Amino acid sequence: MTPARMYNITILFLLITTCQSFGDFKLPTFPWGQKSSATAPTEENVNRGVLQPGDTIAVIGASGNVGKLVTLRLSDTYKVNGVVRDASSITPFFEGRDDRITLFEANLIDEMNNMKDNDEA
Repeated sequence: MTPARMYNITILFLLITTCQSFGDFKLPTFPWGQKSSATAPTEENVNRGVLQPGDTIAVIGASGNVGKLVTLRLSDTYKVNGVVRDASSITPFFEGRDDRITLFEANLIDEMNNMKDNDEA
């Protein structure tokens, strides 16, 4: 048997054994898209860590191309705290959702650079 053929058989064996090991794998259960009769947080679902409509979540980069769409979509169900560099540039995009989206200004790049400078000193 040639080395190339042996290599191909080895790769095939690894793929088969790896794919078989996915038999025990299950995706986590996500709270969205599921109908729940619970309208208020109970001790049972709070302890499980399940988000309820009206809970507050944070989105870092809420003014970015993807972040603003994520923030907008999540605000349909949750209260969103968005972290942005400049709130005035994105406020018109979220017009009408003031009760569900709160923007916090923070320039995380400056903060990281300050931390790096402090580490080097």
